[in-house]
Amino acid sequence: MKREVLAAIFAALLLGSPAWATTYFTFNPNPVAFGNVADGGTSQITVVVTYGTTERISTNSVSGTGFSLASTTCTTNPESSGTTCNDVIQFAPTSAGTYTGTLTVENAGSNGDSDSLTGIGTATPTPTPTLTATPTMTATPTLTATPTPSLTPTSTPTPSPSPTPTNSYYVTCNFSSDQVTIGIMGTNQSLNFTYTDGTFVDQEQLATGSGATQAAVVEGCPSKTAGTVTAMTFNGTSEPNAAASCNCP
Repeated sequence: MKREVLAAIFAALLLGSPAWATTYFTFNPNPVAFGNVADGGTSQITVVVTYGTTERISTNSVSGTGFSLASTTCTTNPESSGTTCNDVIQFAPTSAGTYTGTLTVENAGSNGDSDSLTGIGTATPTPTPTLTATPTMTATPTLTATPTPSLTPTSTPTPSPSPTPTNSYYVTCNFSSDQVTIGIMGTNQSLNFTYTDGTFVDQEQLATGSGATQAAVVEGCPSKTAGTVTAMTFNGTSEPNAAASCNCP
């Protein structure tokens, strides 16, 4: 009879924990399932840890590739049964696949409990490249030669015509021979004038008798300066406009 009792007790130990086994810590949620998380991404879940007895936590750790303890409010201080604290578990897969891990919480006597962690890493989709339109080539405009304007030949000044005999005076310019001619025509006419080009000065008095003509040729233009007839008096009357009658170029 004793053998049968001992055998039953041994079988119970092999098949499961006995009814009097101590629960040190419980977890919510349990297990912790992260589901699908893209590789290179992260996800966090908060696990509430509840003390089953008065305990002092000595171990609070996470194991398994891709899992880590991001933060915790659980301390090593002694806490009474029913006290809770939080463990924030982070899942960060680095490639596609199934991941498993464990959250382990133990007391100072290395007695404790664990919570299983699961997650699935999924491949990050490759972005579809955006097609860029090829720019349309614009034809290069053909340059048209600008015509060179033709030069119009400068006309040669025509010498002033010989004056018709009358009671008058005249001033003519002959630029081809570089000469200025000043004269009077008619009966009993008189003319006083001064011609200057700055360096050359010619002062003369002309007078005519009955129907005569008298003229003076001034050699002032060869100097190519601004020669001018000035101080002209015709028959005793000043002729202020004579200065503009003939100027050397």
